[in-house]
Amino acid sequence: MTSAPMAATPLDDHVFLLGRPPVGEFLGFIRSMAVDGQSADQGALTQEWRQANDHVAELEKSEAGIADNPPTTPLSPAVQALAERVISDPMFRNAYRFVPSDIVMVELNRLVVFQKFINVSYVQRLKDGLGAQPATEDIARLALGVDRALPPAQAMQSAGNVYSFISQSNDFRFLEGALVAPDQVAGLVSTGRPFAYIVLGVGYGSNYLNALHVDGRLVLSNGPSRLCPS
Repeated sequence: MTSAPMAATPLDDHVFLLGRPPVGEFLGFIRSMAVDGQSADQGALTQEWRQANDHVAELEKSEAGIADNPPTTPLSPAVQALAERVISDPMFRNAYRFVPSDIVMVELNRLVVFQKFINVSYVQRLKDGLGAQPATEDIARLALGVDRALPPAQAMQSAGNVYSFISQSNDFRFLEGALVAPDQVAGLVSTGRPFAYIVLGVGYGSNYLNALHVDGRLVLSNGPSRLCPS
């Protein structure tokens, strides 16, 4: 009698920003995330980091000020129509109600990006979804999250007041809590006489590719995987 072989653990390729994050973070990432991280040559990895750090120091001089005051470009008519759909969406208005917001074109190389690593396998799935020669409107739909297909999710009640939610989406999360009156909750029969209900929203984020305008620079806030070239 022979046993069936164990299924291989699913793996994803990642790229890590060398030279900028401290070397301890880089080595820790390799130890905890890489397949052979525990046995990797720490000395060789440290040398790679030093070389990258030297390159970063050179870029700080040769590209000084490159992120300052990046120009913006108006949208094409087709993309403007998509942008107007987004701006008129109550979700957009609620997500950005505290600060002035606009949708424009910017040069990606002028953005400030702080995320240290990217899941390249996920990036490839995004590229496959776009196709080999995507139209500008297709790219805009991806950036703005317009008409995106949402992965399935499951909800389970595992105990009297314990609930679990499962989804393959990286964007599945707790959204917000709200206090609502009993007459706003239809179809729920209580065991008592409720004065109010606390509603906890769980689902998919707005997922707009967006940047924050800070001191003359645009700092990428969400969507680095959609900007990764490979």
